Amino acid sequence: MPSDHPDLDQALKLISQGKFSEVKICLEDLLRDYPENTDLLYNLGMTFIELGELVKAIEHLQKCIQLDPDYSNAYVALGLAYYRQGDLQNARDHFLQAIRANPNNLFALRNMGSLFRKEGDSVKSLYYLRRAFGLNPYDPRTLLGLALAYRDLRDIERAERCFRDLLDMNAPENLQAVARDGLRELAVGEPQPLGLAIDAVFYLLDAIRIFRGKTFMQMQEAVSEINALGRHVSDLNDPMARYTLRSIPGEFSPFQLVCILYAGLRQSMPGRNIGIDLSDEYDLALKLAESEDIL
Repeated sequence: MPSDHPDLDQALKLISQGKFSEVKICLEDLLRDYPENTDLLYNLGMTFIELGELVKAIEHLQKCIQLDPDYSNAYVALGLAYYRQGDLQNARDHFLQAIRANPNNLFALRNMGSLFRKEGDSVKSLYYLRRAFGLNPYDPRTLLGLALAYRDLRDIERAERCFRDLLDMNAPENLQAVARDGLRELAVGEPQPLGLAIDAVFYLLDAIRIFRGKTFMQMQEAVSEINALGRHVSDLNDPMARYTLRSIPGEFSPFQLVCILYAGLRQSMPGRNIGIDLSDEYDLALKLAESEDIL
């Protein structure tokens, strides 16, 4: 079917207007002529989700991915249908499949973040929401998810910043209302002790992945290079400073280098003390690295 088919153009226009009952009639008519068109199956599946007809949505979306196993958004839609049915395991499986098909699928990453927060796992929620934020820092739903995850992890400064950034953008009123309520709750809440250094958890996760498959000598090379570079690093908390290494590609902040050093020593010389205790953060990062839910 041509992408500029007038009936499809009309259906897409109706979707943008939220007229899903009319969309359904239009897409069903088109599907009779083009029964294996994956875009039609996907859009009709999404329409059934909006209409609350979840069984029909799942039927059409499953056919879509049978025809095109790499259709990432169809996996997201299937996950959403299962999520609304209350089947969180199937929802998770399909969001993960969407990310495998396209690691930069914003909707899959954001929905994984929402699912893990619903299950009470704020660290995994934050992992996926940070990835979504990196793709689009102006997506209000991602920003709200970040604010709530940071609040749950007692990172009040970042939670406040995300709530305020959401209020400063052109976001839907219902999301802004949640942000205003969130700021009020933070303002009157009792101060709580800080939890884990969450940045360290994710930097250590990256480091564990960097060292995965490297030899002992390669790990020692990176450790030695960071040790030598450390003599010239004046402020570990300088967010603007960036350093490069010969042994590992990329650019790193001072604190990232500390985390790489810590992970390298934990794996190559587990008894050595580097003067900073990141053991809790490292243990959590190791669990994340071994989790099938973290891609």
